[in-house]
Amino acid sequence: METVKAAQVTCSIYNPVTEKVLETLKALDVQEYHLQPSRAVVLRRRTGVLGIGAGVVLEEEPADRLLFYVPPGDGKAAVQALASAGDLNVPGHGSAVYEEVEIGCGSAWEEHGLTPVAGTEQVAIEQNLATLTCTVQRGRGDRVVKAVLGLGIPMPQVTTGEGTGLREKLGLIRVAMQAGKDVVHAVASEHEATEILGSLVETARLDTLGSGFIYESPIAGGVVNNMVI
Repeated sequence: METVKAAQVTCSIYNPVTEKVLETLKALDVQEYHLQPSRAVVLRRRTGVLGIGAGVVLEEEPADRLLFYVPPGDGKAAVQALASAGDLNVPGHGSAVYEEVEIGCGSAWEEHGLTPVAGTEQVAIEQNLATLTCTVQRGRGDRVVKAVLGLGIPMPQVTTGEGTGLREKLGLIRVAMQAGKDVVHAVASEHEATEILGSLVETARLDTLGSGFIYESPIAGGVVNNMVI
């Protein structure tokens, strides 16, 4: 199959920022995008009352995961525009990254140049990043999220879906295996990603048949939320 090169832009944001980002997509003349509800998780330190109930707990907020494609040379400009619109340089607002991909010529996407947004060229872009995506059975995502945050990786996002494969081959026994899946997305530095991946395999017991899977993919650049607690 013939393919064309493109930049895949992924923006992970809290709900209050979503409207600004969508307005920016319109200004950029992005004609197609995928918007998926998710939950963003951080660690919250509680002081408690007289020491009772003190500690660090998981806290989640409604968020959105936005994905779209632009021509290869426009990925950086798209991320800079989104970062400027959503103040993504402020810890806790979200992140936006882009990666180089190839799309089959039979897909619905057609190359369409961006309309430049003035004043965003100076937004600093981090490089040498990687994205980690871990898919596990529904309800087990929090275990992965806690491990991700414990390793210092900020703002993991959890989306949901349904899986097939092993479950479809088990006949009547498959009723004991959930079709629902938790998908955990996180961004880390490239030199740490492989080590982190190995740690998450152990935490989520992904070496056990049917537990799930995880993969790493390189990111060309982006603006990453750095709030963990």
